[in-house]
Amino acid sequence: MLDPTINLVMQAKEKIFQTEVLIQVSDINYGGHLGNDRFLSVAQEVRVRWLRSHGWSEKDIDSSGAGFLVTEAHLEYHEEVFLGQTLVCKLLVGKCSKCSCELHYDFFEKESQKKVSTIYTKIAFFNYSTRKISKTPDAIVNLLRGIK
Repeated sequence: MLDPTINLVMQAKEKIFQTEVLIQVSDINYGGHLGNDRFLSVAQEVRVRWLRSHGWSEKDIDSSGAGFLVTEAHLEYHEEVFLGQTLVCKLLVGKCSKCSCELHYDFFEKESQKKVSTIYTKIAFFNYSTRKISKTPDAIVNLLRGIK
């Protein structure tokens, strides 16, 4: 169990997952490029893939009853993204505490390897049954400490 006085910290340079996402027509806005609202959906897709790679879901991590609730999001654009491009996303972790975690998403265009965006989300752990904030699940703590 995570001691509430301990702040588990990993530097954002520590990759925990990587995946590729193909940009589809529904992702493109009136400006002809990936829209900011859709970029958050792409980040969610990456997050869901990461959780599924461990057999978890956004609503229940390792049968703990705790799921993810995004409480903050920040997008930083570096390059436009267009229909048909494939993005490589490196998911990284920032600080985790008693009941929250920071996730960082670095997006690169696959062919050119140019960084196109950085997204930051703050996640609160939330029990969807009780509708209350939960402690950081032990499975997340163990994963971040390198215990599989």
